[in-house]
Amino acid sequence: MSTPSLSIGSFTASAAPDAAERVAAVQRRLVGGDLARAWATVNLPAGHWCVRRLDVQANLDPKHGEAAFAARWAEAVCAAVRRLTTDGDGSAPDVVHYRNDPDAAADAVLGLATGREERRWAWRQLGLTDAATPTVEAVLVRRPEIVIGVLSRVVTAGGFVAVHRRLGTEGWWRVARVVWTAGGGTTPAIVAQHARTSRASPRMVPAGAVAHAMRRSRIVPGEAALDAWAVLAAVEADPTLPRRGRAPRTVADVRRWLADAVDRHVPGRTAHDRSASDQPTPARPVPDALARAGKAVDQPAPDRGTADAERNPGQIIAEPPTWEQSNVDRSLAEPPLMAPTPETADAYDLAPSTRFHRHQSGSTGATTVGTASGRPTGHDALAIPAYAEQLPAGPTDSSLAHTSHGRSRASPEVDFPSTDWAGLPFLLATASAAGLPDRLLAGPAFDDRTVAWVVHRLGALISETDDVDPGLLALAGLHGSRAAAVLDAPEPTGPERAALAEIAADWIHRTAEQLGADDCPLGLVRGCLRRNGTVDAQPGWFEIHLPLGSADLVVRRAGLDLDPGWVPWLGAVVRYVYD
Repeated sequence: MSTPSLSIGSFTASAAPDAAERVAAVQRRLVGGDLARAWATVNLPAGHWCVRRLDVQANLDPKHGEAAFAARWAEAVCAAVRRLTTDGDGSAPDVVHYRNDPDAAADAVLGLATGREERRWAWRQLGLTDAATPTVEAVLVRRPEIVIGVLSRVVTAGGFVAVHRRLGTEGWWRVARVVWTAGGGTTPAIVAQHARTSRASPRMVPAGAVAHAMRRSRIVPGEAALDAWAVLAAVEADPTLPRRGRAPRTVADVRRWLADAVDRHVPGRTAHDRSASDQPTPARPVPDALARAGKAVDQPAPDRGTADAERNPGQIIAEPPTWEQSNVDRSLAEPPLMAPTPETADAYDLAPSTRFHRHQSGSTGATTVGTASGRPTGHDALAIPAYAEQLPAGPTDSSLAHTSHGRSRASPEVDFPSTDWAGLPFLLATASAAGLPDRLLAGPAFDDRTVAWVVHRLGALISETDDVDPGLLALAGLHGSRAAAVLDAPEPTGPERAALAEIAADWIHRTAEQLGADDCPLGLVRGCLRRNGTVDAQPGWFEIHLPLGSADLVVRRAGLDLDPGWVPWLGAVVRYVYD
């Protein structure tokens, strides 16, 4: 169960000399738990609430004891915060609200990458930064488990180029190393070296938002940076990849796919040119947005490409037209990531089953998945799966941080997709007992499948719900392009069906045992999993919202609805919110 968190950087109190000792004692009670208990009763949207400064006056009545005074003081603090987040008169300090950890970290990364650090105080309160001169790299490596989710938000907000210039080759490699290690891997450098030299035929590999941004950024990285990109893009597609034997080949596939796009940016350029070209190019005047960020932009020579040498973080081959016009608060470095149109499908190496058909009605340009014929079938190309939903065009940084400046400050309520199977993620509590994910990774049965695909199929067998049910997708950690790739994957083979049925039966029995009953395990388990709720699904972060009245003593006693937190083999954090 999750409640909004309140971060207070410094809590001080002023009192008359004769009351100073008593006030200090009450203050210790507040910090020790009274304020937290009072805050739990505040009805605000879930997430992190940061208040820069809050002045509260509390009258100390000698007739009341410390406990009563502490309770009154805590209520006064909570009431003041509530007023700041709902009413506001224009004279109060700023309040920042982040819906989740990746939103907060992405806001910090974008701000540091572009020199917009007016919310550094909030990042410091949340523990995202602590140094006098915080860096993009430090924010990313602090929480390896949310790096992919953070980068996904950054590229959607148009900040990939700015972040690339801050990281450079060495920074990308340190980020890739911590992500690979967090996923259970140990040798990302060896994997990347194999990726450079592999000549194996490519296989189908789904590409996510970060991979798309790398491929379409118009940056020409050097070999080492391309290695790091390939590692990150491969883990984005399959969080369990660091533990799988096919990791070197998969990273090699992704690397060649990225390198092909890099070479296309410069006519006549080859991999040899990319490896040999490591000299910085003449500088040119920089756009205002990057000048404020303190980073120079190098101008490539007219007839040749540029490279990302160890000392040269990278170049832009063709500057997007939005550079000069962009408001740094809205789009920081590059155009928003969008799905390709049918006319450009061939240019993006779309697999036969993942062509795009765009709705003509409406202004949002929603994209749906269709099937096209006429192209060779088989595992002969990297697949760019169709997006299950259109990525936002030109989101503002307020999509990550809801700030207040004297107006109505509470974040608007968001309508999340509803489901009758909001309890399906409860199965994560018994996954280890059922041998997941180890039994999926150990044998050859699912060697060509991602763990997300297997878990999605298992959840469908256990619940018999629709493949696109939000609860089922949350169980498998699926969202956006990863969900589209799984839904568009080939049907299971005969041996795969048999293996799925066996694992599903084990998972049901293990869950029934934890619930304390052996009779009719399928009916019992389904009864606990089938419940109304909504799912807030974002890259690397899933919040399952359940009605407060649906809290079940049997489920709670079995520990099924305790927050799973970071689930490495899903590449996501999963939380439950009763509201």
